[in-house]
Amino acid sequence: MEQTNGNLSIPLTCGKCGSNNSVFVHNLTSTTRCRTCRAIVTPVAEPVCVGASSIVDLLEGAKVPVLAVFFDLRSGPCRVAAPDVNLLAHKVGGRALVVKVDAGACPELAIACGAHSFPYFLLLKGSERMLEHHGAAPETEMRRWLQPVTQSDGCLRPSRMAGFIDRYMRLLQGAQTMFWPWIRSGVRVQST
Repeated sequence: MEQTNGNLSIPLTCGKCGSNNSVFVHNLTSTTRCRTCRAIVTPVAEPVCVGASSIVDLLEGAKVPVLAVFFDLRSGPCRVAAPDVNLLAHKVGGRALVVKVDAGACPELAIACGAHSFPYFLLLKGSERMLEHHGAAPETEMRRWLQPVTQSDGCLRPSRMAGFIDRYMRLLQGAQTMFWPWIRSGVRVQST
């Protein structure tokens, strides 16, 4: 993904026609429509590379938790962790935002955030620091960090909602087959 360079929008490529769509920072985790072909453009499912000037705009506009990964291109552990960071961004797209910050390009920001060794992971929800971790970590561990802050507050996520509807429909079909002969024959059950 391209760097934002201080702008409030990030280019997302349409999977259908390949055109670039500028998406505002506060809409990064929601589905939008392509301006050219009107196809649905999914939320960001890859790490967003940001600089010192644009991370403030990104953190202020984000509606979901942000996992900031401070890395150094010359660091071996950063190169080892890079595929796991990309996989995590793909799996949590829409529920969290994974941001990569090049500490070599903006060392002041890395020092201000407390990154003294790389990779450095900083989990933010709003302006609150939820977690800090120095060193590489596998994708499963990073997903475990995000799990408490990405869980919904009592509302059902689409996958859980589909399971709920499926169980409800099976229950209704079972009740219909069980009571249908009585209803058809006109037998009425009276309560006592």
